[in-house]
Amino acid sequence: MTISPINDSDIQKWDDFLIDHPLASIYHHSSWKLLLQSTFKKMNPFYMASFSNGKINGVLPSFISKTVWQTKSLVSLPLACYSDPLFYSDDTKLESLIHLNKIRERKNIKFIE
Repeated sequence: MTISPINDSDIQKWDDFLIDHPLASIYHHSSWKLLLQSTFKKMNPFYMASFSNGKINGVLPSFISKTVWQTKSLVSLPLACYSDPLFYSDDTKLESLIHLNKIRERKNIKFIE
């Protein structure tokens, strides 16, 4: 298993994963990411995925945003009714969250919401 940011070449794999996941919603879809990205210029998408055998088996959709005090935070799907990370196993979810926290430290991000 590898964990890395979702890039443009992964969009179809991402959307295919969402079709199969029972808890996926419109807020997890790549179209929602594009809508937020084009509407809120101060938020940068930072979608992480876990890959196994070339397929996505978990996603952590989020955006890097600056607070009023210019500190960076990592926000899971802002302006969505709910924004759970989507995984098929708790082990994959835990490993992905640990990886995300390491990235938070490297990028000097103060908060994860």
